[in-house]
Amino acid sequence: MPTNKTDCLYLALEDNQRRLQDRMNRVLQGERAPDGFALATGSLDLQDGLLDQLTNYLNINPGCGLVVIDTLQRVRRTTGKAINAYQADYKDVGVLQKFASEREICIVLVHHLRKMKDETDPFAQISGTNGIFGAADSAFVMTRDRRVDDTTKLSVTGRDLEEFELALRLDKTQCRWQNLGDAEARAREQARKEYENSALVQTIRKLVERNHGQWSGTAKEILEAGKLLTRRFIAESPKDVGVRVKKLENEMREFDGIVYERVKRGTSGALHYFCKENMQVQNEVQLDLSKQVA
Repeated sequence: MPTNKTDCLYLALEDNQRRLQDRMNRVLQGERAPDGFALATGSLDLQDGLLDQLTNYLNINPGCGLVVIDTLQRVRRTTGKAINAYQADYKDVGVLQKFASEREICIVLVHHLRKMKDETDPFAQISGTNGIFGAADSAFVMTRDRRVDDTTKLSVTGRDLEEFELALRLDKTQCRWQNLGDAEARAREQARKEYENSALVQTIRKLVERNHGQWSGTAKEILEAGKLLTRRFIAESPKDVGVRVKKLENEMREFDGIVYERVKRGTSGALHYFCKENMQVQNEVQLDLSKQVA
């Protein structure tokens, strides 16, 4: 992504000097900070004179083209009951957007996300009302599916930007983000990796292969076969097996050409049928564990 090099002011309003020093040491790896970079751990808020502070700083440092405010919440105005939340959000961000335009600089506002996820729209996760998103020129949202994931999705949109998503990984030793490429492609790659590593998938593959391209049995039989064929955890219970198999239906067909069908047997539960796409499910094939592991 092309960028224009400029001086930078970083307002780390939720940090202290010790934490910043530790982070700088990891980022710079013993080198001195670049010329034109300045940071501060305190500032006034919008109500008490932040814009005057920024004006004075920019007048003294005309080479500064980037101001990072971390976080937005630390500089917001106190609002009364007379103004609603949307108006307050729009007004605070709008004032900063106008100031940035007039001074021809970029202001990056670091802000929190809601804890409640939105699977369809990452920008709906921005904490507060739509006023924040509406007043900003662009928005960059970083999300993870799970806290333990080592990759993060960066979603970008804006008035003068085409929407795109990137997959990122944080190098914790240097506090630097690595660009892994298109987020959707990366997600497909990760999904395929998880599919290939699935003990349940490996069990079904072996059952189908060892029975001439087709196999059928109960969830309990799949669970027992998995213990012998892969010696790995498949599911908590037969019921859990059925749920997991259903979720794998499309992937089994796409990646392995295995067609899945669940057939109810009244009060006796259900049978799970698996066969290769080029075969028809024939008569029920009973599971013989002694043959499966031979």
